[in-house]
Amino acid sequence: MLGLEGGPAQRFEVGLLAPQRDAETLLELTRAQLERVRLEGPVLSVTLAASRFTPYAPVRRELLAGPARQAQVWAALHQRLVARLGEAALKPLVEHREHRPEAAVFAAAGPRATDTPESRLRPGWLLAEMMPAEAGIARLLAGPERIESGWWDGDDVRRDYYLAEWHDGRHAWVWREPGGESFHLHGWFG
Repeated sequence: MLGLEGGPAQRFEVGLLAPQRDAETLLELTRAQLERVRLEGPVLSVTLAASRFTPYAPVRRELLAGPARQAQVWAALHQRLVARLGEAALKPLVEHREHRPEAAVFAAAGPRATDTPESRLRPGWLLAEMMPAEAGIARLLAGPERIESGWWDGDDVRRDYYLAEWHDGRHAWVWREPGGESFHLHGWFG
């Protein structure tokens, strides 16, 4: 709560996704939340109040980095993003069953696809618009994988996809029309 000069106190909330007692983390989350607050006047005081306490249960720590440690890192990142941007700004990416890569991920809720061997070969970053790719390709590492879909909705796609290595060592997802010669860049692997 912010005590304002000549007016009522201005409230803002720092919500936590999980119990937290690390002072630096709490300060970072509060600072991120304060950056989004539009002040209604000059601030004379700051008051911190906890309306609800949850018993602290220490998280089991692993000696080596593993799935549990990675989950903690992602949870901390999520907490910081919520504090800085607000819950409404975060949208999960949901993959659904669609052969056309550009239509297989939505920033909304929907049925989630199962983890198939084909889905593991998809890049983490698809380009908004595909572009010619001949200049960067050093060699083709895998492929072709034919994707032929969309005839029923008028957006027919017929492409042969390849995993390509760029001259600088990056891995890309490229395609060409069956029997065609020119490649197009569609995405990058992380």
